[in-house]
Amino acid sequence: MGVDWITLCAPSWKRSWDRGLQILAKPDLFSPDVPEIQRSFRARPLKETAFMVGEEFNLRLDGGSIVVYRGLNEPVGNAENPPMEMLRAIRENGHSHAVGVVAHVHPLSGAADISVR
Repeated sequence: MGVDWITLCAPSWKRSWDRGLQILAKPDLFSPDVPEIQRSFRARPLKETAFMVGEEFNLRLDGGSIVVYRGLNEPVGNAENPPMEMLRAIRENGHSHAVGVVAHVHPLSGAADISVR
């Protein structure tokens, strides 16, 4: 049975390997259109603040943390240890502030994932 199987199935098995090689040889395997990393962080609410998806906030750096403001003077949330990428993204604006949009709200904790524009 072993020799019969090899003689009958080997050509089709080799063709399937060749098809896999052709798929790997396509130029779009490692496409240069790599999506940009989503820059977002999780902000914890201060007091009884409720975040809503799509809502815009002002973000300001306060040392190594980010404070989330509704309007200009009302702090509504903060991120104690945000990712370094977020701090860099806010500093890229030339100042220590940026605009953020709520992407997702976690219902149990009330925390929000905020992305930087």
